[in-house]
Amino acid sequence: MNPESILEGVAILVLGSMISYGATQFFSRADEAGDDVKRRRRRKPLGKASRSRGTTLDIEDISVTGALLRTKGPCQLRHNETLDLNLALANGSTASVKAIVVRTQRPRWRSGLVGGAGVSFHFNGEEDPNKLVIENFIAADSD
Repeated sequence: MNPESILEGVAILVLGSMISYGATQFFSRADEAGDDVKRRRRRKPLGKASRSRGTTLDIEDISVTGALLRTKGPCQLRHNETLDLNLALANGSTASVKAIVVRTQRPRWRSGLVGGAGVSFHFNGEEDPNKLVIENFIAADSD
């Protein structure tokens, strides 16, 4: 190895460490300040998302703004596709949401990625009862 490539490698490590440290400090300050940090539900199982065509997908991850829906194998949903979803959450509550596919993900087993679709939820205002159901579901996980 030449000295230049070693120096570049060290620079990349230092820069990565600085970015990681800065992000950690930023998020810890946001939590301490009591800012409204959007949480997500992490404990499995989270529930099922059913489409009108009868397709049911597992909810891999969920937040108030959207969810990652697990697919079996490669995702058949298209980017920007609009979905009407009925969510049956693990605590027994249900919500009906409009969602737009914002990301599709191919499974990569070695890196731990599941096949799925990232969807963004759209509600009828802040007081939409479906939004409140999801907020309550997420809040119950952080207790």
